[in-house]
Amino acid sequence: MSSENFANESPAFAVLYHPVDDNGSSARIVDLNSHIVSAEPCNLTKAQDAYAVLYTPQPDGKWLAEIVDLPGCSATRPEIAQARIGAKALAMKVLGGHKARGEPAPPAVTFCHYTRPTDAELNRGVDRTIVEEVADAVANLVDQHRREQGTTPQASTLCGYVSLSSHDKDEAGEEPERG
Repeated sequence: MSSENFANESPAFAVLYHPVDDNGSSARIVDLNSHIVSAEPCNLTKAQDAYAVLYTPQPDGKWLAEIVDLPGCSATRPEIAQARIGAKALAMKVLGGHKARGEPAPPAVTFCHYTRPTDAELNRGVDRTIVEEVADAVANLVDQHRREQGTTPQASTLCGYVSLSSHDKDEAGEEPERG
C-alpha cells in the first residue's frame, strides 16, 4: 500500500495489545490516542520471541523505533530500517545485561496489529473479543473526527516485530507492513 493511501484514503491505525492478566487485554490505538481494556483476551498470535516495535515519524523527518516491552530500547534515525537496527542493537545489549546478571529477559508479550475504520463492519455479529471492540472504537473515533474536524484523521505510526534471539542474523531489518 502506498504511503498516500495509507495516510489518506484507507487509514490503518496501529494498535498495541497487552495482556492485563490471564483473562483480559488492554489495547492502545496509537494515532487516535485511545485505550481500551477488555475482559476478553487478545486473539492474535505471534512468535514467542517476537518483540513488538512501534515506528513513529518525527517532525524532523526521522523515524523513532521503540521496542515496546523493553523500555528505553529506542532509536531515532533518518530511515525506518536504520531506526530498527539501532533499537535492536540497544535491546541486544539490555538483554545481554539481564543474561550476565542471571536475570530472565523481559517477556515479549505485546501484540501489534492494524485496524481500519471499515473493520468494524466486517466483524458485526461475531463473538466479541478486544480486537472487535477496537475495530468498533476506531470506526467511532474516525467518524467523530470527521464530524468535528471535517477530515479523516491521519494514521502515521507503523508497527511490526523484531526477534532478539541470538540466532537472529537479520541486521538489514525489514520495514513494517503499512497496514
